[in-house]
Amino acid sequence: MHKTRRTRTQWLGLVRAWRRSRLPAGDFAAKRGLDPAQLRWWAWRLGKADATEATPITFVEIPPPAASSTPDIVELTLSDGRVLRFPAHLDPAQIGALVGALEARR
Repeated sequence: MHKTRRTRTQWLGLVRAWRRSRLPAGDFAAKRGLDPAQLRWWAWRLGKADATEATPITFVEIPPPAASSTPDIVELTLSDGRVLRFPAHLDPAQIGALVGALEARR
């Protein structure tokens, strides 16, 4: 078998074509008249070179969530100075019942 010398660029194209084909190295190499061991070596070599080359890093800014117009916690001070803190989503009727019960116990 006559061996053809190929450049790094040619091997890069062959390795990419092999990976896109999803064929085993032996099958791909047989169709192209290549040595499967050489194809695998070039895939390893080019992969190693890619890993050592600087890859630019892209940053994506994620803005903070918009400030809510309603607080997460609501604070209520009773007439005797006691402070109640409860979730803002609590039903106002429940808050009224709680305050009424606490004020009645004074």
